[in-house]
Amino acid sequence: MNAKHLVSGVVLGALLLSPMLSFAQAGTPSVGAREAGTGKATGRVASTTVAERKEEMREKMAERRSAILQRIAERMIRHMEAAIERMEKIATRIDSRIAKLKERGVNTAASEALLATARQKLAAATTAVESAKGAMATALAVADVDADGDGKMDKVDPGKTVREFLTTARNAVKDAHRALVEAIKSLKSSAELRDKNTGSTTPVTP
Repeated sequence: MNAKHLVSGVVLGALLLSPMLSFAQAGTPSVGAREAGTGKATGRVASTTVAERKEEMREKMAERRSAILQRIAERMIRHMEAAIERMEKIATRIDSRIAKLKERGVNTAASEALLATARQKLAAATTAVESAKGAMATALAVADVDADGDGKMDKVDPGKTVREFLTTARNAVKDAHRALVEAIKSLKSSAELRDKNTGSTTPVTP
């Protein structure tokens, strides 16, 4: 092959390859373009994720309002019922001790009156707890109401009535506890007075 033919072949090859290279370059995005596209896509995903999270939070808040109210109220009710049960057991033991001391001639009139007061308070506490339970259904129904349809719960205090009943129960339990403590003190004083007069010893632990 002579030099003329060699030059002609090189020129022809260059002409054939040139369009192919141009097409390849046009079809392949640059690194900067790829990064820019990725950034836009990431931004769209991030924006969508934030919006979805906000919507989830709104839904959870709507669900939580009644759920939180129910959980707190039920816990308080259990606490009150347990306290009432403890006080009633103490009252029963005091009643038993009063009966035994009366048989030995101890004056238990003051202790009996205090015990009666304690039981009245415990009965009032029980009634208040039952009223709180009855108010729960209405409170839970109102908790998630969105009357104006703005996606937000109405500014109400659905748990107010429940709290008021439970506060009444708590105060009654405290009063009952004080009366029981005073009943025990009275029994002890009466027993000690009798023992002093008779020279004997009488246990008063309920």
